Amino acid sequence: MISNNSSNGADLSPSISGYPICGYDIYGIEETNARFKCIFCFFIMREPIQLTECGHRSCRECFEIRAAKTTDGNVTCPIEDCNQITNKNQVGTIFSNHFYCFVSKDYVGQSIPKRIK
Repeated sequence: MISNNSSNGADLSPSISGYPICGYDIYGIEETNARFKCIFCFFIMREPIQLTECGHRSCRECFEIRAAKTTDGNVTCPIEDCNQITNKNQVGTIFSNHFYCFVSKDYVGQSIPKRIK
């Protein structure tokens, strides 16, 4: 199950940090591998990008919102002990955002993925 609250799919209600939540909220997000989660909103990345200075990943919109609030377009990575600064011109798309949903990780039948874009 994916929840989205706007026409582009982003939940524009502020998170605890005061910024909009841009990623996908899915059932079982707690068990999802961290490499698929945004470093800012902690949901499944929407239009994933990678920060060139440290290699951490986020939603494009999560990063752009933070970059727009600075005068120089620099964003500090929020990962503990990282704190690398990446400029808005130093990010790139890392993969297309196609996720597949399986019935269950314990499912023994056919494992044909269902696209939930």
